[in-house]
Amino acid sequence: MLSNENYRKLEEKAKELGAKSVRLLPAEDIVVEDRTVSMCPSC
Repeated sequence: MLSNENYRKLEEKAKELGAKSVRLLPAEDIVVEDRTVSMCPSC
């Protein structure tokens, strides 16, 4: 679990970079699509 101090540091950095709000979520909830899209040769 993240300490309050570390959370505040992350929140401050996110806002410095332009975030309007901050929400942490577990990494296992993040899905990365690894498919590639092929373009039709005649397109």
